[in-house]
Amino acid sequence: MRKITLFLSVLFMAMVVKAQTESEAAVKMTWVDYNNPTTAMGEIPAGETARAGYNKISGGSVAFANTGWGENKITYIQVDASSCTDDIVGATLTIEVSGSSDGKRTTGWGVGYNSSVWSADMTYDSADKTITTLGGQLWTSTKSASTFEAKEFDILDAFKNDADADKIVTILVYETAAAGGYIKNPKVTILAADASAMTTYTVKYVDEAGNEIADASVYDILTGEVASIADENKVAIWNADNTVKYIYASCDNESITTVADGASNVITATFREAATYSYTVNAVDGEGNVLKEIAASVNLEGESVTIPYNQHILVDDVLYSASANNKEYNTKITLSSDEQVSAITYSASSISDVVYFSEAEEIEGMTITTGGNANVRCSNAAGGYNASAEPIVVTTLTPGVYNIVAQVWGNAGVDFNIICGSNTLTVSTKGYILSGNAEFVITEDTEVTVLQAGANGKCIDWIYIQSVEKPLVVTDGEDLTATGSYSSASYVRQFNTAYTYGTICLPFAPDAATCANYTFYKLAEVNSEALIFEEEVAPKANTAYLYKLNDGVDAETAKTFTGGVTTISDIVTEPVGGWQFIGSFAKTEITDLTGGDYWAYQAEYNSKKDVLVKAGTKLVAHPYRAYFKFVPTEELNFTPATSTMRMIIGGKEGGAMEIQEVIAPEQVEGAAFDLEGRPVENMQKGQIYIIGGKKVKK
Repeated sequence: MRKITLFLSVLFMAMVVKAQTESEAAVKMTWVDYNNPTTAMGEIPAGETARAGYNKISGGSVAFANTGWGENKITYIQVDASSCTDDIVGATLTIEVSGSSDGKRTTGWGVGYNSSVWSADMTYDSADKTITTLGGQLWTSTKSASTFEAKEFDILDAFKNDADADKIVTILVYETAAAGGYIKNPKVTILAADASAMTTYTVKYVDEAGNEIADASVYDILTGEVASIADENKVAIWNADNTVKYIYASCDNESITTVADGASNVITATFREAATYSYTVNAVDGEGNVLKEIAASVNLEGESVTIPYNQHILVDDVLYSASANNKEYNTKITLSSDEQVSAITYSASSISDVVYFSEAEEIEGMTITTGGNANVRCSNAAGGYNASAEPIVVTTLTPGVYNIVAQVWGNAGVDFNIICGSNTLTVSTKGYILSGNAEFVITEDTEVTVLQAGANGKCIDWIYIQSVEKPLVVTDGEDLTATGSYSSASYVRQFNTAYTYGTICLPFAPDAATCANYTFYKLAEVNSEALIFEEEVAPKANTAYLYKLNDGVDAETAKTFTGGVTTISDIVTEPVGGWQFIGSFAKTEITDLTGGDYWAYQAEYNSKKDVLVKAGTKLVAHPYRAYFKFVPTEELNFTPATSTMRMIIGGKEGGAMEIQEVIAPEQVEGAAFDLEGRPVENMQKGQIYIIGGKKVKK
């Protein structure tokens, strides 16, 4: 009995093997090019390459996401299995595919079919670009354009849906990397079986009460083979109006041995209603500390949820940054439990002192866009643009120096202008993510605005503003070499405590607090006998002043004057009645005294107090002090009787002002007087003169 059973089993196995055959279908291949729509590439021989690239499937057709890459191509393969007389029960396409044609990225490959008739003369214009996809994509592990990997695709459904039943189908090969890729050596293996040896089996889908919740799946199979429930039979099922989701729970039998009567070959899969799960996605630092909640919501058990996230988040005044997920700023989570918590790790960047950060789509008034691949390329999977004629206010800045940075996305040709006072940052789209920055100086509270620009898929991604700590330090006695703008300024003045008056000219406006013990005077009026000064309550930058230590204040050997936002500019030299009170930021020797008279001020000279002394042959101007220049005018055209003049402070003749450092004594080299204090133009040899306050014999 055991021998008979063995003989029958062997005989049955032989019948099964004989009933199923494997063969290779005839294959032809060509490709078409969007950029050369009327050009036929002809049949591609085995071993040579066809092309495909940068395709997306949309609305049942091969579509192109971005034609600007020049890699918009489709490969067509004719599979001829007409010589197979039995039923086709399996069909596998094997093709060799490369990495991207630019050698910079791995490539994703997929296949589909349509009802077009293959031709070696096929062009892009004549080709049928509709497609029914077959399964998902397969990715290469190589990035190289010259390295090929074999990939297998199940194309059986193309034969099952062949309307002509001629066993000749056209397969489309598409690829989704921006640079395209290469294809060669297509091969199709056909598995066929005698119809008389075939049967069917059915997978039914029911809820926990036994009610059918979806149409049953029926499959062809050889009689006597084992049929098993597959992963595709366990995929979640939705009811007709997509309000209830069912999740696979169990089945009555995982596998069965099929019999000739197909009605007896049934597997029943039971599904249960999915639960509702809550979830939270947090931004965390490297130690797991929560920096910000990115998303919190609910969805059904088992659902895959896509969560956009920011490239940057602002924590205190530091930008924290996260890496893109396969070049995209979104992550996917599958809900496997209630109150599920996921995290995206951010690291502190080197970008600090940030006073403002926002995604553009979150700025009030901006139009949100996710089109044109903004949902793929942009931070937070979106961007924003100003669609209105009126500027949109981003924020308001207080006085300071700032670095404004913006990132944009979109096809080339759009200029985004961000305005701050008289400053403009322009960032232009280039067809890829691009950022730009500019340093702005704000001297008063100023709005930052975005002008009208952009469209769907052409947008600003994000904006951040960084406070720039850029102090200007002015050193007494040293020339000023600084240029540009600064966030703050300081200057330490060295004093001779024997005197309470002096001159000063600073490249910044000193703060009121640092001027509290001093009174500043500007040149206000002149006449033939005196220069008249009046008080300046708020001293300005680049302007010459007399200063006085206030009564009752102890004299200082040094004083620090500080200021706020400063831009280095020219010294103010506006004349008053032919006189100029001129400041100096660098030591300068003036030896050409033509075109006017140069005067230095001294507190006491030859018993005369508070006078201007005319320079004879040269004048030395020292940094951060001031001197006078007189050019006669019609209103004030005179030649002083002597080489000294009086000064009047606040409309009254100055008393014992004891001014020493309006101009230092050495700055009036060349001014010569006789022993009676009269100016001398031509000194005689052997005579005694007073020069620089000292008796000198020539």
